Amino acid sequence: MKFFTFSFLVLFADICSSFGAVELSQVMPLEKDYVSMWWRDDFSRNGSSSRHHRWIQSGSYAFILDTDELKVPFLGPVAKAISENELSSDRNSVQPGKRPADLKLKVRVDGKDYFATKGGEVTKHGGPRLIESGRFLQRADVTDVVFKTQDGAVLNAEARFETVAWPDLVNLRLFLRPSLNSESVRNEQTTQFERVKWKEAEFSISLTPYGQKKSIESSSQWLLKENRAEWQEVVLSLDPVKGVEKKDSQGVGVEVREHQSKKKCPVVFEKNLGAYVIQLDQVTPFPRPKGEEEGNDVLERVIVVLSNSSEKSEVARLIFQKKKTQQSLGSWITGLSLILRASDGTPLGVPVQLSKNWHRDVEAGPYQGSWFHGVTQLRMPPKSHFEFEATLCYGHWGGVPAASHAQLSLIGWGQNQLWEESALGSWGESICYDPTQSNAECFLTDIRPMMVTPKNGRKKWSWTNNVGGGDFFRLFSKAGERIRYREMRAERHRVGPCLTEVTYSGKVGEQINHELTASLARTDDVVRGVYQIRMEVMEEVDFSRLVLFQVGSDTYLVTSEGKFAVGDEDGLRNEWKASWGGNVNRTEPVECEGRIPWVSLHEAQPMIGAQ
Repeated sequence: MKFFTFSFLVLFADICSSFGAVELSQVMPLEKDYVSMWWRDDFSRNGSSSRHHRWIQSGSYAFILDTDELKVPFLGPVAKAISENELSSDRNSVQPGKRPADLKLKVRVDGKDYFATKGGEVTKHGGPRLIESGRFLQRADVTDVVFKTQDGAVLNAEARFETVAWPDLVNLRLFLRPSLNSESVRNEQTTQFERVKWKEAEFSISLTPYGQKKSIESSSQWLLKENRAEWQEVVLSLDPVKGVEKKDSQGVGVEVREHQSKKKCPVVFEKNLGAYVIQLDQVTPFPRPKGEEEGNDVLERVIVVLSNSSEKSEVARLIFQKKKTQQSLGSWITGLSLILRASDGTPLGVPVQLSKNWHRDVEAGPYQGSWFHGVTQLRMPPKSHFEFEATLCYGHWGGVPAASHAQLSLIGWGQNQLWEESALGSWGESICYDPTQSNAECFLTDIRPMMVTPKNGRKKWSWTNNVGGGDFFRLFSKAGERIRYREMRAERHRVGPCLTEVTYSGKVGEQINHELTASLARTDDVVRGVYQIRMEVMEEVDFSRLVLFQVGSDTYLVTSEGKFAVGDEDGLRNEWKASWGGNVNRTEPVECEGRIPWVSLHEAQPMIGAQ
C-alpha cells in the first residue's frame, strides 16, 4: 500500500499552538491494530449442539467467551503477532483452556449473594447478540443472564453482559434491573408496570487472569430510584495483553467543527466504550440542494483536530455517530459512508469501520432504532497534533452512485448475528450477506436492482423490490445432511465510496477451508456483485451434493424466473423457458463454453405466482 504524507496548517490555535504537527505516516494504524470476532463452531437459528464460543482476536491478544456458561477459556497475549490477513490461515494458534481466566459476575440483593451461572438461550431477540463489528471495534452481548445463590435460588432480575473489544482494550459491561412484578403484569388495568423492589443491592464484575492470584474487580452500588425501569451498569476495563485493569488517560484532545460554518460538534469521551463519540446529527449538508435530484450529491464535512498533550504516545479511538440517519431530501442510511481526507481532499487511506442499524423492534432493547457509527483509530505521538477532514457521503460520490459496504446490526429485527450489506447509491440495500448462515441459511440474501421503479409505487429514489437468494460452497454428506459453515469471519479491505472489497473466510465442516471475496464498484448503470472464490480441500471428503455457486438458494428464493439463457462474449447461445414446481432440477447440466461465459435468469415474477 502506498501512503501519502502531508503537513497541515494549524486551524485551532487554542489547543494546538504548543504541539508539533505530525505527518500521516506517524498516526497511521499499525498492522496489528485490528480486532476480529467469530464463532468457533457453527451457529444456527434452528438450534445446534455446538458450544457457543465467541472468539475475539487482535494482533496482540485473544479473548474467548463461552456465552452458554459465561466462562473465559482464554484471555491473554498471542504467541506471535499476526496480521489480519494472516489470521485467515492461522486461527488455531490459540487453544481454549491454555490461558483460562476466572470470571465472576455477582449481585448482592438484600444480603444474599447471587452469581451468574449461564447466559440466555438463543431466541429471536435474546441470547448471544452481535451489536457492531469491523476492523477496530467488536461489540456483542448476552441477554437473559441467570443469577443464582449457592443453594439454587434464582434472582428476580433482568441482566445482560456485554463485551467491547478494541485492538488494545476490552471492556466488560454488566447491565441489571429488577424484573417486572408478576402481579402488575397480570393486572390488565395497570398503566405502568411496576418492578420488583429491592431495599439494597450491589453488583460487580471480577476477573482473575491466568497465572495471577489477585483478581481485578469493579463494583457499583444500586441507585434506588423512583423509576426502576432504568438499566444500571458496572464496567471493568482490561488490558488484555498484560491482564491488568486499563486506566484510560484520555490524553488525546479532540475538537471537531463543521467545514462550512465552523460550528463546534459535540464530542464526549465515553469511558464505557473506551472512545471519543463525535455527534454529527447537527451537521449541515453542503452544497445545499435545491431539489430531490441534487440531494444525492450533498456531503457532510467536518474538520477534526487531534492533540496529544502527554509525554507518551496515545491511541485516539473515534466513533463518528449519527442517529438522525436520513436527510431531509430522502437519502437513506443504507449507503452512508465516511471517508477521512486531507485538507486538499486527498483520501488519507486510514481505514474506517461502518456499522449501522435501522430496525426498531422494541423487544431488542437499548440498541434498536436508527444509528450510524463510523469507527476508526489513530496513533498520536507525544506533544503532537494532527488535522484532517471527515466526510460523510450519501447517494453520489463525484456525481456517480457511490459504493459502500457496512456491517448491518440486526438489533431491532432479530436473530442478531453477523449480517452485512452493500449499497450502490443510498436508496436501499443492493446486496446483503449472511456469512454465518445463521439467519437465512445461505450467503446471499436480499438483492435489489438499481435504475428500476419499485412496484409499490414509491418515488424514484427509494428501495426497489427484492430479487435475492444465492449461496456458495453448499456441501451435503453421503446421507444428504447439510454440512454447515464454521469459524466464519470477515476482513474488510475497502468499504467505499469508489470500490468495496471484503473477504469472508471459514470452514465447511473440518476438512474444507473456503474463502469468498465480494466487491461492488461505483457505477451509474446496474448493480454488479463481483466474487472471487477459493476452496482448499485438506483431505478426501465423501459427499452426495456439492454446489460451488448457486443463484436461487435452496433456502432463500423470492422470485421465479420465466426464462433461462446462456452465452458468451459473442452473444446468446441458448434460451429456454423455465418449468416451475416440484423442487427438482428440470434440465440437464449445461456447460458454459466460449470466452467470458454468462448465464441469465430473466422475465422474473414474484414467488407468489409460482405453482
